[in-house]
Amino acid sequence: MTGPFRILRQEIPAVHAEVDGVCLQLRALLAEGDAVAAPDRFAVELLAREALSNAVRHGCAGDPARRVSFACRLGRRSAILRIKDDGNGFDWRGILDRPPDDDATHGRGLQLFQAYASRHYFNPSGNHLLLIRTFPEPDMSEPMETSGGAQALLHPGDLTAATVEQVRDKLKVLLQGGTTELTIDLAGVQMVDSMGIGLLIQANNSLQKAGGALVVKNASPDLMALFRSMRLDKRFTLQA
Repeated sequence: MTGPFRILRQEIPAVHAEVDGVCLQLRALLAEGDAVAAPDRFAVELLAREALSNAVRHGCAGDPARRVSFACRLGRRSAILRIKDDGNGFDWRGILDRPPDDDATHGRGLQLFQAYASRHYFNPSGNHLLLIRTFPEPDMSEPMETSGGAQALLHPGDLTAATVEQVRDKLKVLLQGGTTELTIDLAGVQMVDSMGIGLLIQANNSLQKAGGALVVKNASPDLMALFRSMRLDKRFTLQA
C-alpha cells in the first residue's frame, strides 16, 4: 500500500448481481501489493459481501429502485466499511437476542459480523452499518458435476447470494435423481457467505432425510475456519 489508506466507494441498485461487482473491486484493492494478509483479505470481503447482501435482501427487499451505498477505507492496520441503504431498517437488537436455530438456513449474518469484525455498529433504525476489521502488520504467509447413481460430486464455485439459486437448482436435480451421498468440492472457491452456509445446511438436511450424508472437501483454511465458527463441522463431514 503506497499511501496511508485507499478508498473504494460505490452506490448500487438493490440487486444481488451488483454486490458481486463491488466485491470484485474490493478483492482487487485488498490484493494490491500484498499489503494485507490473506486471512484479513478474506475477512474484509466476507464482511462487505454479507453487509451488502443484507442491505439488498432485507433493507431494500430486493427492490432495484432502491439504492445501497458502500464505502471502504483500507489502511495498513484496519479496514473500515460503511454500508447504507434507503430501506426502512430492521430491529437488529431483537435479532441479537435470538440466535438462529442450528437447523435454520438463514439468519447468520450478525454471527458473521461478530466473528469477523473487530467492532460493528448499527444506527438505531438499522439501515446504516459500520464494520471495522483491525489486523496486524502482514507477514509473508499464504493460506493455503459428476454423478453416478446414489453418489454425486458437485463443484459449485463461490456460494454467495448471487449464485446460490443456480447451485440450489443443481442440487434439486441431483436429489430428485436419487443422490443420497453428495460431495461438494470447494477447491478454488474463495467465498461462502451466509446464504451459501444456508444452502449447505439445506442440502445436508435433505440428504439426511433421505438416509444419506453430505461431505464438503477442499475448503480453504479461511473457509474451514468459517465453517467451524458456524459449527458446521458438527452437522456434516469436512475434509481437507
